[in-house]
Amino acid sequence: MKPVILFLLTSISVSLYSQQTGTPGFLTQIGRSTDGSVRVCLLVDNNGDGKELFIYRNGKSWDTLSIAREGDSYIGDTCFIQTVQIDKKGLKEVVLSWSTQFSHSYGGSPGGSFSNKFTKHEIWNLNTGKKLFAAQSVYYNEEHTGFYSGTYSSDLRTRKVTCSYRYTFSVTNEGKVVISRLQVNNSVMYDNETVNRIKEEKNACSFSMPDHQPGIYVLRGQQFIRAEK
Repeated sequence: MKPVILFLLTSISVSLYSQQTGTPGFLTQIGRSTDGSVRVCLLVDNNGDGKELFIYRNGKSWDTLSIAREGDSYIGDTCFIQTVQIDKKGLKEVVLSWSTQFSHSYGGSPGGSFSNKFTKHEIWNLNTGKKLFAAQSVYYNEEHTGFYSGTYSSDLRTRKVTCSYRYTFSVTNEGKVVISRLQVNNSVMYDNETVNRIKEEKNACSFSMPDHQPGIYVLRGQQFIRAEK
């Protein structure tokens, strides 16, 4: 964690010298808490590499915390921040939420496309600099694949695989994580006719869903444990 000059917080985006990268960078705010005590910013260096930071009030000064997630995508342009006292000591924990979606079409024949969207949440302890919890409350992936069912190109058909789930994610004022209203929709369709459910099409989804089961999760030490269903 490093101190940051207060005037940086008065602008949406500023140019600065990055202590994190050692090269000139560009800082853009992408979210803030309602009381203004915590902000999320994206720091991009001259090579186009980005690093996400919390800039937060710590007593009479301001500190920064890198919240980079290896192998994960950037938060994007906007996010939502909630501050909650969870561990009953020091600074409030930060609940960070954001959503992203994208799609792509394949070229050539028989062609195809996919679309993906998700909503993610993370809980961070500013005192320790550690991430306490991560959840993905929305996952939706739909892939269309063209194939020929006969000898001629006129026999082109489409196989659509949908792997998706969603649930409600919330954090109470007491610091409990509540996951509820789980919905799962995994199916395989050929043209407009449903043929098989995912359990009968073994390779349609290669991962287990969802990432968390419904219930109430409470902090025990530095880990959230599901205490109730």
